[in-house]
Amino acid sequence: MKNKILTTVLMAACVAAAFSSCSKSDAGPVGPDAASGVIMIFQDGMYPNETANPCYDTVIESGYPDSNYSLNTTGWVGNNSGSRQRLLLKFDLSMLPAGSEILSAKVILTVSAVNGGAGSYSMRKLTAAFGESYATWNTRDNTFSWTSAGGDFAADKAGPSVSVADEGAVTWAINAPIVQSWADNPAANHGLIVSSDSETVTGREIGINLSRNSEWYTRPMLVVKYR
Repeated sequence: MKNKILTTVLMAACVAAAFSSCSKSDAGPVGPDAASGVIMIFQDGMYPNETANPCYDTVIESGYPDSNYSLNTTGWVGNNSGSRQRLLLKFDLSMLPAGSEILSAKVILTVSAVNGGAGSYSMRKLTAAFGESYATWNTRDNTFSWTSAGGDFAADKAGPSVSVADEGAVTWAINAPIVQSWADNPAANHGLIVSSDSETVTGREIGINLSRNSEWYTRPMLVVKYR
């Protein structure tokens, strides 16, 4: 119980740092504030509640174009010996109240390893749905191939790129209109793809804890502020 309390406090601090622009009167990791909105967290095994599993994630890799890694607890993004690696990531937002106005959103990922030095990493909106248990570099589910191998995604980034040099929690800001479109039309929520901005640099990669990691507080997290 002490460990759970401690990790909850640590994640609350992480969320607070991610939303450093929030009012001091914000209610914490999950809760209302009349002036600045409500913060809701989506994370497997903890938020919005301990039975929730809102995250779907898997890695696809060009060197193993027909392999699915949905059972892995860690995924790699970057380039491993010439094989490009990307992370597919989606959060089920069905617990957001109908009609919510999205004020801001951030994805927090725990980087557990950094190889090949510091690198810049970006998220983009997927334009086609993927099946977590079936997605590969070549196929998006057990029926359909990607239009382009490696994933179908928007040309524009979903938010600013982030430089990653060390292990630890890393935060990506996601453009609010993207999350708003998912809240308004859940069928349009295909998730995000995470990739390296220097994907052709061999050996530069990061390891990211996935939703099946036994350390629940390191699993992918989406933090949404709404009203």
